[in-house]
Amino acid sequence: RIREYVAAASGTTEHDPIPQDNPRLLQAVELAELLLARGVRPIFYVTPLNIAPANQDLSDELHRVTRANARFIRDAVAATGATVIDLVDDLEPGYFSNRSPEQFLYGHLDQRGRAYIAERLAAAIGGDAPR
Repeated sequence: RIREYVAAASGTTEHDPIPQDNPRLLQAVELAELLLARGVRPIFYVTPLNIAPANQDLSDELHRVTRANARFIRDAVAATGATVIDLVDDLEPGYFSNRSPEQFLYGHLDQRGRAYIAERLAAAIGGDAPR
C-alpha cells in the first residue's frame, strides 16, 4: 500500500512524493531482483485506492500526488524486469467498504473489488495482464 511507503519515510505524509531512498521501495526492488536472479517471475501490484475522480472528498492535489507516487513505485519495481500491475485508480468508490471514516480513503475493498484484483492477478499469472 502506498501509505506504507509513505509511513516508512520519516517526516513524510501522504501529500509528499516518495523519496528514492524509501526503505519499503528499496525492499521491493531488492526482492524483485532476488526473485528474478533465482528464476522466479515476480508479480507485484499497486493496491487500488479510493481516489477515483468520482470520490469528491479528496483534493485535486491528493489525487495528483497519489497517482505520481503509484507511478514512481510501479516504475522503480518494473525497472528490475518484474511484472507490476498498477491498479491504484482502477476502481470507483462503490468497490470500497466504508465501515469507518478512517478506512474510507484506503478503505477495504468489498467483494467485487477483491474479485477484480483476483482477476487481474490471474491474468498476470497467465501472461495476459496489461502492465
